[in-house]
Amino acid sequence: MHMSNRNHLIIVSALIVVFTFVVRYVFTLIYQLPPQYSAEAEQIDILFDAHFWVIAFLFALVMVFMLYAVVVFQRKDGDDSDGEHFHGNTTLEIVWTVFPLVAVVVFGVWAHQILNNISEAAPNELTLNVTGYQWYWEFQFGGDSYTTNEGMTVEFTPEMVSTNEVYVPVGHTLNLQLHSKGLSPDDSGVNHAFWVPEFRVKRDLIVGHTYDLKVTPTEIGHYRLRCAELCGAGHAIMLAEFHVVSEEDWEIWLAEVAEGGLPGEKLYTQYGCVGCHSLDGTPMVGPTWQGLYGSERVFADGSTVVADDEYLYTSIVNANSQIVEGYSPNIMPQNFAEQMSEEEIQQIIEFIASLSESE
Repeated sequence: MHMSNRNHLIIVSALIVVFTFVVRYVFTLIYQLPPQYSAEAEQIDILFDAHFWVIAFLFALVMVFMLYAVVVFQRKDGDDSDGEHFHGNTTLEIVWTVFPLVAVVVFGVWAHQILNNISEAAPNELTLNVTGYQWYWEFQFGGDSYTTNEGMTVEFTPEMVSTNEVYVPVGHTLNLQLHSKGLSPDDSGVNHAFWVPEFRVKRDLIVGHTYDLKVTPTEIGHYRLRCAELCGAGHAIMLAEFHVVSEEDWEIWLAEVAEGGLPGEKLYTQYGCVGCHSLDGTPMVGPTWQGLYGSERVFADGSTVVADDEYLYTSIVNANSQIVEGYSPNIMPQNFAEQMSEEEIQQIIEFIASLSESE
């Protein structure tokens, strides 16, 4: 029995609706977003969800029409006649031109409105300077002081700098001042990208520029800050811990940061050693400092030496003269002899030695 075009259209429309829901469900299995742990995440996820629905609909629209035509309108056995000839459909051409245009404009306006919403200044913001180096993150709170919800005032000092780890109070809007820098004043640096998936917000960092980013953590927990821009050999290990804690715990952490540690430990951050050398045995671009002092070092040419004061001094001021087996030359800056004082070099050596003594 010959089916009318109207009936074909009804069937295809029903199939498109069903297939759209099926594809959208598949998306939920494949593209699972992390939990929402910031006030900004909800608006961003709604926009994501709308994109997924449109993508599912467009995919269903194309596939249903194509598969339906293949199955229903395939040539019958013995039928050698030509199909119906036509030269186009003006109405259809207008629809498939206007609909995508309207969709793009709607999503553009919607996204711009969300960007404005999450960029608005909040009362009692907490400014946090975040700087990306090769290959580590540095955090320093800005401003002179901060007033807590309970009316307590926290005074900030220049010494309050932390590396690859930062604590922030839950429920407070962070005004992130993002930078990307090199390891030294004469190093032009590379680009990085600030990204905490649970917060949803992300920002590319171009060397020489400062970028603003607002985020309001809503759940106490520990989150991983990643660099989302390929930045060299240590890109994969350019990670930092973003701890969201209660206001009381945050104030305790600030006091610990202000106290600092061994002089060499501060230099470990100041001169970017943290980007290549771990303190806990984790493999990085350079050898770990844990257990380094007093250990036997095997060089690329097969020779060996004990890691004593002389070895460490030479490794700092002339790194390429003794490359440890398994590591590459020209990774460590070659100008530390000019940048650091003899006292600072000795303080770093003492700090490395202390890591072995504590084992």
